[in-house]
Amino acid sequence: NNAPLLSMTGKQWLDVFLEFNKSNGFLFDGIDWDYEGHDDLRSPTAKFTLETLNIMADFSVEAKKAGLIVAMAPAESYLDSSIELQPNNNSIIIDYHHDHEHDHDHDHGRFSLRLDLPPRAWTPSYNHHATESDVELVTSAGFSHAGRQCYAYVLARAGIDTFDWISIQLYEAYSPFAHDVHRRGVDATEAIMVRVRRLVEGYTVSGLPLLLNSDSSTSSSSLSK
Repeated sequence: NNAPLLSMTGKQWLDVFLEFNKSNGFLFDGIDWDYEGHDDLRSPTAKFTLETLNIMADFSVEAKKAGLIVAMAPAESYLDSSIELQPNNNSIIIDYHHDHEHDHDHDHGRFSLRLDLPPRAWTPSYNHHATESDVELVTSAGFSHAGRQCYAYVLARAGIDTFDWISIQLYEAYSPFAHDVHRRGVDATEAIMVRVRRLVEGYTVSGLPLLLNSDSSTSSSSLSK
């Protein structure tokens, strides 16, 4: 039961962290978020809760104020810039919607709290480059541990300038990057640059829960840092 943990705010958790760090000779210069799901899909932690994401975002904001280094290392499916760009889109568009737990089959840029989803790029209903052999490969491996843009909510709530760096895990199992390079034969350098350009130019994340005390949009220009 992690309810007592979730009853604490991000700032309260930072206070605990700061006290621990001080009492142990300042072991840590900051924090790097790499919070993921669970191997057992029946586990309660096979999905995020909004409370957990709020703690991550609010802790990060307060940690930055305290002079700590703040970073994140999301699996690529948790912050996936390889989705198709919208026409004439030159910024991240945050589309707020209360139905944030429902994962729409054909809206591959939609936010979800779930961490037990099939890998987007390997699934034909999400990616027109995917094939039935891709599906067979993923199915035979029994892999269903992908997310959908969940760290985008943390970025939107905390603000991009809260983070000193963001290192996306392109090596995530059955990641979009792995599909581009190993299944489609895209040059690895070009695949990386496509993602860089889309992070700079912006891409749409729909279905984000409404944010309290935060801006309704995020500038894409600072994503290049």
